[in-house]
Amino acid sequence: MIVSGWKKQYTDILKEFKYSEKQDKESAKILNSILKKSDTNKKILNLVKGKTVFVIGSGPSLSSAIPKLKNYKKIIKIAADSSIKPLVENGIIPDVVVTD
Repeated sequence: MIVSGWKKQYTDILKEFKYSEKQDKESAKILNSILKKSDTNKKILNLVKGKTVFVIGSGPSLSSAIPKLKNYKKIIKIAADSSIKPLVENGIIPDVVVTD
């Protein structure tokens, strides 16, 4: 999958944080090799297989969704890291947290 405009955004991020593209790519390779040795994907697949899953972001509807989410204690919740604070403050603990 190619995201339009990503290269420019990536270049801007590298400049803003003063990252080296070469070192960034090397760290991505190292992380990929670590993840390949990990059974994280398998654990997540086992967690969600055959179950209802909510994927929770931090968009403008999150505050109105929180009361509804409280009613679904046994549903698997996968949450964006940016949604964690309001979720936890309201007693909702995600099963999986993702970041980009």
